[in-house]
Amino acid sequence: MKKLIRCLALLTMVAMLAGCAPVDPSSSSSTTATDPATTTTTDPAASSASADQEKVVVGAITSPWTNLYPYEISGTYDEILNIMIYDRLMDVSMDGELVPREVTEVKVSEDGKTLTLSLNQEAHWHDGEPVTADDVVWSFQISCNPELSVSRRYLMNILDGTDENGAQLSEGSVGVSKVDDYTIQLVLKTPMDPVTVFNTLKQFVVLPEHLLSDIPLAEMHTNDFWRSPIGSGPFKYDSEITGERIELVKHDGYEYKTTEIDRLIIRVVPAANIVSGLISGEIDLNMGGSGRIQPVDVATLEADEKLVVESVPCFDFQYMAINDARDYLTDDIKHAMNMAINKQLIVDQLLYGHGTVMKSVWPESHPYYAELDWAGYDPEAAKQIVEESGWDTSRELLMMVPTGNTVREQSATIIQQNLADIGIKVRIQTADFATVMSTCFEGNMDLALLGSAGTVEPHEVSTQFAAGTTTCFSNLQTSEYYDLFLEALKYTRYEDRYPIYQQFQELFNERTPYVTLYSPNMIQAYNSRLSNLDTRDFCQTNYAIWNWKVAD
Repeated sequence: MKKLIRCLALLTMVAMLAGCAPVDPSSSSSTTATDPATTTTTDPAASSASADQEKVVVGAITSPWTNLYPYEISGTYDEILNIMIYDRLMDVSMDGELVPREVTEVKVSEDGKTLTLSLNQEAHWHDGEPVTADDVVWSFQISCNPELSVSRRYLMNILDGTDENGAQLSEGSVGVSKVDDYTIQLVLKTPMDPVTVFNTLKQFVVLPEHLLSDIPLAEMHTNDFWRSPIGSGPFKYDSEITGERIELVKHDGYEYKTTEIDRLIIRVVPAANIVSGLISGEIDLNMGGSGRIQPVDVATLEADEKLVVESVPCFDFQYMAINDARDYLTDDIKHAMNMAINKQLIVDQLLYGHGTVMKSVWPESHPYYAELDWAGYDPEAAKQIVEESGWDTSRELLMMVPTGNTVREQSATIIQQNLADIGIKVRIQTADFATVMSTCFEGNMDLALLGSAGTVEPHEVSTQFAAGTTTCFSNLQTSEYYDLFLEALKYTRYEDRYPIYQQFQELFNERTPYVTLYSPNMIQAYNSRLSNLDTRDFCQTNYAIWNWKVAD
């Protein structure tokens, strides 16, 4: 078993960073902006001269960041900037390894509920002040204070002294305390593997108490501090042009993980221009999100000698939700639909082989995947099940499909034909994602094609089985699946948790609450001047940018 999974230490997108290429002076800003909306650019000649002396990496995202206030994260692009400017407690690798950042060591109490965290004594804020336990404890406390605007406060609900929404029960109730200047303790509500803890808290970053403590919490998110923020991460804020680009420079005070990159430029580039930008050298790397490289473009990119192209298996997957409240969608019919869908055809034709067929909610590469007698592709057996069930062949099922994911939209047609071949009629209705979500939540559909961003932590997918929640798109009428996830959370050792997740997968295989379809690989292309990138960990939003080598 993986090293961390063997031990007690335990942990839920996609983003990535850049190669190194000469910077177009006409598009490079190197000024420090006072007002991001009115940033001006320095003299192009001066900018070009500066670029000649720096190791510059240019990355692309397809949508702009929301803002630089890290507790109102709204998506991948905000998270990318957060973990460059600020510091996470720890990263988590695809193998379930904890990667030290602000926290260097974790000790777990005998009852599994208290984590003692040692902080990196070399950590400094961008203004040169040391990062101490006071900063970390203060950041936790304000994150749980309902006066502060925090978009994902619910992630804090693992801490003792918080309610189900992650808010403090009373002043000082949150289970975080200082032991000494470089040691803190986290007290959890229930025993939990450190990988689960740090995966849950991966969007939590530490803020500088000495610079922010005098600002009223209710006014924090709109303060001018976030126009030119100071963090303790590997890069310092330099300048930005709102909606177009942001420039970060190397933080020399991040001495314990020094990066070779002097300047990191992140540009907003339309998804359709990512491939051409990589080939032209205008950008060095796409940074994930909706700008993910499509399988159809792999051959084109591989033909360019200056690019490195990697197809990396990840834990996210696509699935077909089945409305559990429909009495005619019995377990037998669900099982038949699963057997009727030619998942391998989708992988081969639509993903060009850059993906894997899904059987469980975890791919075969996942440490919690169970080797079972999984139902496979067998349309003849599926057709027989449908006929023997007395299925009304005049009934037409409504399948909702969100727009924006080309492969998913194309897979809907294959699935429609596969189900027609066994006697089940399906009508496809496409809509924006928000409409599909509300339709599923209201139970006004039979089927829906959706995606899930899994991680090395198996509990990450649990909310899809929590009946009555807005992420349970199958409208489950039973808690039996989710109860097993809650049972597994009581244990911290892999050996204790695995049998429970195996039991869950046995039930999933038998009942088919929804049909898992395929897991697309993350296709990454970057300039060959960059090396020592572990792109597999990009799936965990763990870039280890300090390990990257940049050729002159």
